[in-house]
Amino acid sequence: MYLKHLVKGELTGGRLSCHLIQIKAGHAIGDHLHPDKWELHEIIEGSGTGVVNGEEIAYTPGVMSVIPEGISHKVIAGQREMYLLAKFVPALL
Repeated sequence: MYLKHLVKGELTGGRLSCHLIQIKAGHAIGDHLHPDKWELHEIIEGSGTGVVNGEEIAYTPGVMSVIPEGISHKVIAGQREMYLLAKFVPALL
């Protein structure tokens, strides 16, 4: 996995951050949650599966997924690497 911080909370007063995430083909970001942050995934390239609170979502370019605070989620890349924008409210960092 590769992570690039595009907008850090220091630029938004801690209200929002945005990060570019690359997940290699066949790899995953394991099940996790953010107790006090909302997260928005926007798929920009590749495909795979998002699992939000046990529900599978087909992740393809243009798909967006809203993940409320405290909700378990994971992302699994398909046969090609996947790129997504992860936006956090309040900021992740």
